[in-house]
Amino acid sequence: MSRFQVKSLFSAHWKGLSQETDGSEPVPDWYARSVLLAGATIAGLAGLFTQAPLGEPSLRLAAFALLTGSLLTVFAQLSSLRLKLTEWFSEEDIGHRVEKNMIDESVAHVLFAAMLSLVAAGVTAVDAAVPALGKYADLVINALLAGVTFSLIYYIVALVVLTLPRLYGAYVAVNDVSRDLNGTVRDNRLKPMKRR
Repeated sequence: MSRFQVKSLFSAHWKGLSQETDGSEPVPDWYARSVLLAGATIAGLAGLFTQAPLGEPSLRLAAFALLTGSLLTVFAQLSSLRLKLTEWFSEEDIGHRVEKNMIDESVAHVLFAAMLSLVAAGVTAVDAAVPALGKYADLVINALLAGVTFSLIYYIVALVVLTLPRLYGAYVAVNDVSRDLNGTVRDNRLKPMKRR
């Protein structure tokens, strides 16, 4: 495998956008895939046609670098949690396979978001390096860069939002959070009783 091949990362990310099944073939989650792809396309077109100013390239470059570092830190934490799950529970312990899958899916999404953040940093560097070519050429280049940047930002933010509930579900299951504080359990004790 080539060191610069990112196909496996993209494949893991895309496979993670599937519905959970009971041991059978995974079913694609077309709703999540559509939200990611259609949203990124709409954001890109909005950036392209509005030619929205992107601000100072050095600030964007710093922001994308910070985001990439933060996502890699999240990956390190997820990797550590996954290692603990592997140590605590044997392969035969099917009961905790769901938590392992949640973490595995989240890792793929986090690493893919980090890669997209690096691409966004690269687009920002190109934006900073392109010299003034004339009024029309500058408008076209700025519009294209705005479209690509808006698409990347949307996709990264959507991936983070998509990953957070999965991480919370894994955290709650692994740490046996009580029903009183568990947001994934519907607690009927808080509803007032109906009188007949």
